[in-house]
Amino acid sequence: MADQQPAGLPNLRDLLRGLPVLTRAAEEPVDPEALPLQPLAAVRAWLLEAVASGEPEPHAMTLSTVSADGEPTSRVLLCKDLDDQALYFATSSLSRKASDIEATGVAAAHFYWKAQARQARVTGRVVRLPAPAAAADFAARSRDSQLAALVHADGEPASPDAVRALRDRVATRFPDRVPAPPQWGVYALRPREVELWQGRRDRLHFRISYRRSGAGWTRALLWP
Repeated sequence: MADQQPAGLPNLRDLLRGLPVLTRAAEEPVDPEALPLQPLAAVRAWLLEAVASGEPEPHAMTLSTVSADGEPTSRVLLCKDLDDQALYFATSSLSRKASDIEATGVAAAHFYWKAQARQARVTGRVVRLPAPAAAADFAARSRDSQLAALVHADGEPASPDAVRALRDRVATRFPDRVPAPPQWGVYALRPREVELWQGRRDRLHFRISYRRSGAGWTRALLWP
């Protein structure tokens, strides 16, 4: 950590340490026996509670991937669905995350629900679903999102004016239905490990880990 602070600026280290945390953390202990034995069912239950509580964008998650060279990267995107087998997200196959997944086949997703002081982490293998799933997802997107996907080139240098001009040309070409581009894909993250975390004001946080064991799962409480 830096020892010197630029003149006229607050000491960032002291400022960060003084910020309030876990202001909505749980008072009562979590009963692990009340959680579903299937881990994604437990994640789904917490996600639905976050939705019901009015948590802003409760389906937003951080997706972390690693390249063939071992370089990690993370970004926030939306979970499109979640069942007992996998959680699902959509992206272009031209994106960095898709390239990482193509190279390594693994990813980790992380949810943070501030209002409940809860986190959920899902780690596992990722597969791209067949084209009909991508077409259905693309058809359900807003028109602005569809047009953006057609002019999207992940991470490539471009001027805002050039991108807007291309978008306008695409909008004119497709005044009604926008077709799904071939690079659009829906991906399924199938877990090998899931962890749920409930923050507590006394800092004795609740953590429970689910790990794949054959065709089933084993659960264990973790500390700290």
